[in-house]
Amino acid sequence: MFHTEQCHKRADETCDWITNSSGWSEWWNGGSLRPGGWRRFAWIYGIPGAGKTVLASFLIDDVAKRCESTGFSYYYCSHERNRDETIPFLSRIIEDLSRQLKRYIPKELEQLHESRIVTVRGLLNCFLAISRQFERDDRRVYVLVDAVDESKMPRRQLLEVLITIGLHPSFQNVSLLMTSREEEDIVEAMKARDMVDEYRFNVGDMEIDDLEDSCPYTSITLSNCQVMQAIRTYARKQLNTNTKFRRWESAFRDRVEDELARQARGMFRWVACQIDIIERIYNHGQEEILATIKNMPDTLFGTYERILENIPRENRAFARTALALICSNTSEIPSADVLVQASLHEVHHGLMHMYNVTVLREILGCLIKVTKLKRKPYSSYPRDNEGISFARVDVAHYTVKEFLFAPSTTNGKAKDFALSPSTTKALEMQVIFNGLQQFEPTRPRKIPTRYEEYCLKMTQQALLKQRGFILQEENVWKVVVPCLTPSSLHLKALTNQSHQKVFPEWAKLIGITEPPVDAENDESRPRKMQPQTGILASLLLLNWPEFAQKYLESGHNQTLPARKKDAIWTDKFVTNKIKTPQTLLRLCVSLKHIAFLEHFIQAGATFNNEPDIIFIALHNPYGENDRDGTITGKLIKLLLLNGAESNPPGYKYTPLQDAVHHLEESWVQALLREGRCANQVGDPDGEYPYGCDQDEEWHSHHPLRVCRDATVKEGGTDDELYMSKGLVKELLEQYGAHEPADRMKIPVIDLID
Repeated sequence: MFHTEQCHKRADETCDWITNSSGWSEWWNGGSLRPGGWRRFAWIYGIPGAGKTVLASFLIDDVAKRCESTGFSYYYCSHERNRDETIPFLSRIIEDLSRQLKRYIPKELEQLHESRIVTVRGLLNCFLAISRQFERDDRRVYVLVDAVDESKMPRRQLLEVLITIGLHPSFQNVSLLMTSREEEDIVEAMKARDMVDEYRFNVGDMEIDDLEDSCPYTSITLSNCQVMQAIRTYARKQLNTNTKFRRWESAFRDRVEDELARQARGMFRWVACQIDIIERIYNHGQEEILATIKNMPDTLFGTYERILENIPRENRAFARTALALICSNTSEIPSADVLVQASLHEVHHGLMHMYNVTVLREILGCLIKVTKLKRKPYSSYPRDNEGISFARVDVAHYTVKEFLFAPSTTNGKAKDFALSPSTTKALEMQVIFNGLQQFEPTRPRKIPTRYEEYCLKMTQQALLKQRGFILQEENVWKVVVPCLTPSSLHLKALTNQSHQKVFPEWAKLIGITEPPVDAENDESRPRKMQPQTGILASLLLLNWPEFAQKYLESGHNQTLPARKKDAIWTDKFVTNKIKTPQTLLRLCVSLKHIAFLEHFIQAGATFNNEPDIIFIALHNPYGENDRDGTITGKLIKLLLLNGAESNPPGYKYTPLQDAVHHLEESWVQALLREGRCANQVGDPDGEYPYGCDQDEEWHSHHPLRVCRDATVKEGGTDDELYMSKGLVKELLEQYGAHEPADRMKIPVIDLID
């Protein structure tokens, strides 16, 4: 798709200067040693905007035609991928060439697959084996690599591979062409004689010390007279084919062509931008048009600044958001229509209807490219008969992104559009969480729009991977808070279980609401749950204590009247999966979220209305994340230190009996320190703490007997049992435990064994 885009940018007769040269035939035939001849390794370099990628696409097509698509491969490096391109490049050309040999798989590739460890050296040896297979068939291999400078820094490894292929005698059957800017690291690497000691990339049993000749590669600069003439041809064709410019007199078109070609300085990109600017004023007077051309900035950055500076102020918020999302490496905008909706983030509500993809293209012009998509973007929802065609929007050229992120832009005339990684990320977060708050309440079938679905997807990812950033950025944190309200409309789009699986974090918050009337055996309707309670309940289910701490310390909570603050801890609610009425404290303890409990206590929560909270802590004490009961022990201590009842009345057995039954010394010690009574037993007529009605023998036994009758824990040993019983018995006796008189005659050994 990218290759096709580049082909469409080409104007006839602007690239064939290179294929018409004798050097191109020499490169094709494996290189020449004559003075001034082309070697088999060619490097085309030029300034930004010189048309390197468009030229590369032309050469790729020429090679494909000459060799009938057999024995060649190409690769476009891209800044958008933000990665070291070495392994992807080698993998791509190996796959292409292997397929062209009717799925030929050399033993080196089989060995690499069996080892399951992909290395650069392993891939390079695979490529060598494949190139030799072509050589045995008396065919050359042609490889073209564009935009080497767009591989992520440091580029040393990619340069080593390319130089090895280009210069090592083992790859004599390979003709290699690469394009790039004249970056310092690439220039240094391409100083052939200096590479003898610098690069020692082993290939089989050979090293790169054995260079081919005194001038091992051919370099071609795009600052040459052929390129200058090609730029003139490009300008002429653009002016002659555009219906607006055809309204001009031919003499005036020629004059504009002369001015553009004269000022281009080898940059096709510069000419393309100027033509876009001129097109906007094509019906103005000739003097104004010529004055505009003569006053055009010399550089691409200056041109971009001029274009952005001229965007009307009422369109700037829309344009800036759009450019930020287009340039983001993480925004994952699926289509142009979604981009337009997302870019309305800071647009006045009454003006939103004015913007669409056509307007976006008119505002940003040559800064962007809009490409029609061959198929509809994927959706988790049924979307039949949408009746629109889909397109994708990208920056028109890498230099647009470079300009927006350049430090100098921050202080220039286009400073309103300046970007940085942190500001772009913050804006992206604000857009997606703000989008959740724009869900329409009356949509049929509760199917979200594509933009709303995009916001669900991206916020789902943010909840998992961007928690630290959300807390760090105040403007982001503030826009997240309303999305956590249980009554939020975006949660109602997740009624289907299959959709809940796609957005599992948001699915956790479904159904947080007041319990039904009969859930508490109360004739009156339950008190309406406060928004603060719902938000904190959401955070509990998301297990995000850091957010809860920030929320409790913020104005959202601090400015509440005392009555409402207290109500936060007594509000009752149920969730989609928890049908028993809960309070924040009960849910917190049942989930064993100690960090939350500490924040709640710090914010003023008490256990005055939770008399049985200690039993909740003891329920299911060995959960998935607490196999040894350590968390339960810490929870018990925290509850008791902050006023929880150690022996709630009216139950079949006591927390102490429960703790002794598990032979957990730390639990027993915490309960004894607070309750100071080692002889506690339950009420035979009391309730069961956890709603079960199954009697166990130890429920009515004295703690000492519970200790004596305890059995080995799962995975434990008899020695561990003996030791635990001894420690718990000793603790009980320290706090005055003694069994009833009819048990005192039992030998001491029986109390332990």
